[in-house]
Amino acid sequence: MEPVKEPSVVWPFIKKVVSPFAVITAIVLAAKEVPGVLDFLKWAFENVGTNGQISIVVIAGISLIYFVIFSLKREERVAELKTERDFLEERLRLKEAELKQVEENNIRLAEVGVKEDIWRRDVIGAPPFVDKEQRNARFISVLNLKGGVGKTTLSANLGACLALMDRPLKVLLIDLDFQATLSNMSVEASILLTASRVGNTTSKLLEPTLTVEDFCRMLAPVNQVANAHILIADVKLERMDFQAQAKFFLDASNDVRFHFRSILHRREIAERYDVVIFDCPPRLTPSTVNALTTSDYVLIPTKLDEPSFEAIPRTLTFIHNLRTIAQPKILGVVANEVQFWRRPRLIRAHHSGMMRLKEQVRANDPDLYVFEAMVELSTDLSFNGEKNKNIISCVDENIRHKLFEGVARELRRRIGK
Repeated sequence: MEPVKEPSVVWPFIKKVVSPFAVITAIVLAAKEVPGVLDFLKWAFENVGTNGQISIVVIAGISLIYFVIFSLKREERVAELKTERDFLEERLRLKEAELKQVEENNIRLAEVGVKEDIWRRDVIGAPPFVDKEQRNARFISVLNLKGGVGKTTLSANLGACLALMDRPLKVLLIDLDFQATLSNMSVEASILLTASRVGNTTSKLLEPTLTVEDFCRMLAPVNQVANAHILIADVKLERMDFQAQAKFFLDASNDVRFHFRSILHRREIAERYDVVIFDCPPRLTPSTVNALTTSDYVLIPTKLDEPSFEAIPRTLTFIHNLRTIAQPKILGVVANEVQFWRRPRLIRAHHSGMMRLKEQVRANDPDLYVFEAMVELSTDLSFNGEKNKNIISCVDENIRHKLFEGVARELRRRIGK
């Protein structure tokens, strides 16, 4: 290791001592070049009297000292800011490396989970699944193992729409994606920061010791939706998912598949809400498995394109493979971001896509329901999202009626609410 070189004193001396004098000299020399300025200053100095001259000299001296001190302080502050910047850049680099490692570990564990089929291990002492006829709440997982099909937008707006309809329901939204898009759509940034700082986020749902009191402290009101609450997600959820899966993989007695059910099926929670919506990530995480072991229904959103269709059989297979621990009913498939030529007629590409979707659904499961109502792709939705951040779009009554109310009413009929 090379020895640390002592910093030279020449350059700091030039900057902190010589430079101020050089600046003052330059000002004086510049003043000499302006006609009449030097004569005026001499006249003023000679006519202010002895006390005035002393005052001028003292003021000039104090100003010079202040200028030097200010320069020194400024250099110190600049050095402090550079140190702070370097520290933050290093922290950011470490966090990025940590996040990348977590993502790689999750991918490996997901692959192991599929190969080893750990989610279908024998159940030891799982909390009972309370029949929906014996409780008020209906639990719905919004799931598609393909990203970009509009799960989060649908979850947020369906929840808000159900809470704002003529006969409003009490709704709880649960964000299970560490990217926290649903959380950002639903609450102010200050609430997000506070929840993350004190640890009142959905990662706590994976703690086996969570109490009803702890759960209630986690609830945050959805912005401008009186009958709705949300459980906020943050980046800690991904780490908790990884840790939970790793523990279960190494020791089957650390069963992490029923933590959500153990708290959400309790009477204090299940009687408080009419509908609980899980916004599931497009990944096979412990949180996704927990949502399915807790849910009565699964809603599958899709776009009307081939890549989105291809994910539906994969999603159905995943749910089917969990039938020994989870038996949610497939509520149906909802076409999302569709375009109409003239209502109710879709544009040609989406009409063909809807026919293809129904064919594929029938081929996989003849009893699988495809919602008649669809969510239209609308510039109103994106414009409202940009204009009113932290507010779910269908708080706007026009957007609610135009885009989401049809799906909400159809869903409500199908779950008996």
